[in-house]
Amino acid sequence: MAAHTAVATFVAVVCLYLRLEVNGQTCVIWTEWLDGDDPVGTGDWELLPDLQRDFPGRICSNTSGIQARVRGSGVKASATLERFVVINPQEGFACRNNMQSDCLCQDYEVRFCCKQSDIDECSDGTHDCHPDAECHNNAGSFSCQCKHGFIGNGTSCSATICVTDVDECTAAAAPCDPKANCTNTEGFFFCLCNTGYMGNGTSCADIDECTTEAHNCHMNAHCTNTDGSFFCTCNIGYSGTGTRCEDMDECTKGTHRCDSNATCTNTAGFYICECMDGYGGNGTYCADINECRTGSDCAENATCTNIEGSFFCLCNHGFTGDGLICTDIDECSDGVHICHPNATCINTVGTFSCECNNGYTGDGTSCTDVDECVSETENDCDQHALCNNTDGSFLCRCDAGYAGNGTLCTDIDECSLSTHDCHPNATCTNIGGSFTCQCNKGYMGNGTFCTDVDECSEDSQICHQNATCTNTDGSFSCTCNPGYVGNGTACTEKESLIDTIKFRCTDIDECASGSENVCDQNAACTNIAGSYFCRCNIGYAGNGTFCTDIDECETADRNNCDENATCTNTDGSFFCTCSEGFRGNGTTCKDISLTYCPRQRRRAIMWPESVGMTVCHRPCPRGSVGIASWTCGSNSAWEGEPDLTGCLSHWLHDLDTDRPSTDVLFLMAEQLENQQHMYGGDVITCTDLFGHMVERHEHELDSVLHEHREHIVTNFTESMLTCGSALLRTTEAWGDIPMERRFEVAPEIMDNTEKSGLLLAKNVPKDTVSITRENIVMDIVAKGNGRPMDFPQRTDERSSILARIPDSITVPGTKHRVVAALYKNLGQYLKPKRAELPGLNDSNLETDRVLSRVISATIVDDGKPVVLKDGTVEIFLEHIQRSV
Repeated sequence: MAAHTAVATFVAVVCLYLRLEVNGQTCVIWTEWLDGDDPVGTGDWELLPDLQRDFPGRICSNTSGIQARVRGSGVKASATLERFVVINPQEGFACRNNMQSDCLCQDYEVRFCCKQSDIDECSDGTHDCHPDAECHNNAGSFSCQCKHGFIGNGTSCSATICVTDVDECTAAAAPCDPKANCTNTEGFFFCLCNTGYMGNGTSCADIDECTTEAHNCHMNAHCTNTDGSFFCTCNIGYSGTGTRCEDMDECTKGTHRCDSNATCTNTAGFYICECMDGYGGNGTYCADINECRTGSDCAENATCTNIEGSFFCLCNHGFTGDGLICTDIDECSDGVHICHPNATCINTVGTFSCECNNGYTGDGTSCTDVDECVSETENDCDQHALCNNTDGSFLCRCDAGYAGNGTLCTDIDECSLSTHDCHPNATCTNIGGSFTCQCNKGYMGNGTFCTDVDECSEDSQICHQNATCTNTDGSFSCTCNPGYVGNGTACTEKESLIDTIKFRCTDIDECASGSENVCDQNAACTNIAGSYFCRCNIGYAGNGTFCTDIDECETADRNNCDENATCTNTDGSFFCTCSEGFRGNGTTCKDISLTYCPRQRRRAIMWPESVGMTVCHRPCPRGSVGIASWTCGSNSAWEGEPDLTGCLSHWLHDLDTDRPSTDVLFLMAEQLENQQHMYGGDVITCTDLFGHMVERHEHELDSVLHEHREHIVTNFTESMLTCGSALLRTTEAWGDIPMERRFEVAPEIMDNTEKSGLLLAKNVPKDTVSITRENIVMDIVAKGNGRPMDFPQRTDERSSILARIPDSITVPGTKHRVVAALYKNLGQYLKPKRAELPGLNDSNLETDRVLSRVISATIVDDGKPVVLKDGTVEIFLEHIQRSV
């Protein structure tokens, strides 16, 4: 009976039981295909020690065979025509780059034989059995046995009896399997399983060509086993017979499902859909991306406009560029502003502002001259000076007879300086701003010109009628005639008395029109009783009869030009011109290389024009003490809001904090409830004081009788909530505090409120305590009653339940209480936590604010916080929106 090679398949955890040739023998058990690494610079190395290390327990210890193939394609190593350094079951496999014609090894995978079977001499025809004998394979050898009807040792057989051969294949009881072919032989028969089956012929089983790799399906095809055969079907994305499959280009044929706004890229066996730029989706569905919302590369000072599949950027008004880069237009330098000629144009980011120069008033586009001379509060001229309004300024000139720069004038003593023009026979008398000349007695004239008075001629009765008048230079004498005695004005004869004759004079106005005086053309004439005086006009010096121009530019105290201006003298006056590199009206000059923040009123403080990158300090507003500050930025704009953390209201500054904590807190609560204006310093100082008050109050309670504690601590906590609620009401004062400092102060209000609540929970035995203020609500509830706690306890149209605390969080029978607090308006002053609020970023801390109410809850036992037990606390979140 002829032998037939049978193939059987067994599945193990690690190995495949296959009858394949290894070094001329048959391997029974193989490992799985293994790939230890990708090719490196030297080649591809799949060495056995490395593979045993990388795949522990998956390679047997007594490897007896090895096979290698290209990973992915399955091409055997022997078919690649590459040269290998090592390929044996004891060392593994190695391909070295520099041994190849292209210097590059492919990526290989290997498997090892773990068990070899005995060589079947009966199958491979290497036995020497007689044709009429059966060959039986056994371990390491084989045996020959003469068939039925023959005798011999198997290698030699002869017939014993001559009989007629029976064709067993035609008999009804043929032992062959229905899936086998029966072949009759002389004296016997043999069964051979049909193609596609395996077995000994009497029993045949289907060969699964798909699992034994006995099929010829293409690598991009699927093998399907059938009874006695198999068939191949090209994978999706491929077309062909199954034994030959080619990639289908769905993109070219138009059989893809990509969106019209996507690109189709063909791949091996499939295709990829990718949305075009400007669209988002999975490729089969693409929607327009609004880059203006999701983030475009438009400049900060540009407006983004979304269009289908794209967007465009336009620089905002006041900027120029392509939209991606926008630079500020300096309207002041380009001359496209509308500022008045007597105004200063100040360029700002994206626009400009006009500010009337000193000495002018208006909105900057229209400026009118300020007449500083109208009101004494608008100029600093001396009381003995004349204020002359000029275009955009004013001039102070000392009155005639005074000297100085106009803001300080002192009287000129013309008499002592001998700068008067009095006649030698006149007396000079200094007066404020001038002098007078009066002819001495016996002379007549205006004081500057005096002639002797002939008293004897002018008045015949000046002497006694019985006397003789004799004129002298500047005077006269009377001598009684003979026969009379006396002093000449009185002569008696026989005791008679002659009365003195009196006379009168009328003043002449020398300054009147048409009258003659000796005043200079640049002087003013002033009439006085019996005379007149001359005073040089402002801008001139002299005695009035002779006046010369004063050079105000000669010394700095004579003019009001800025130190960065040039003074130019004119006849009777002067003018100021800012030096190169400066701008202004001459009395005030600014360095054009510097940036300036405009004069501005904010928080009841007038902030003067300030140089960029400097901090301006000003006294705090009326009703407070301290110093406020505001930073002038580098772009001619004030940064943020003024810092009034150094401003303290008078009542808080004068508060006596050495009194008992309860009394101090009552006073603060009363004041805060009635305050119309508060400042950043008030918020910070009050918060610090609250912290000290809570600590002091806790120590003070130790000396209070237990029966009095409930009343005292209740009043204290109510006042604490009143104060905290009042602080949360004043949004302007919080704006006075820099952002980072604000983030520190806000949590302190929560800490102080919760600490006072712990004191209340410890000293008030009631099961429920509720305190409600405008911006703070506190509930204290005893737990262990089997019911959950809803917080807050009382709700209205402005407030809803925000938290539900189950009774399971506490231990029954304990003194556990829950102190819960709700805060309105506090969230906007807290720093958002990035880990809990995705989508917020650090660059927008000023605009990213928590607008919902804030809640806190603490479980306490005898006034001390305890750890939360098992139980779920439900938090009902409110909407959080980004402020505009």
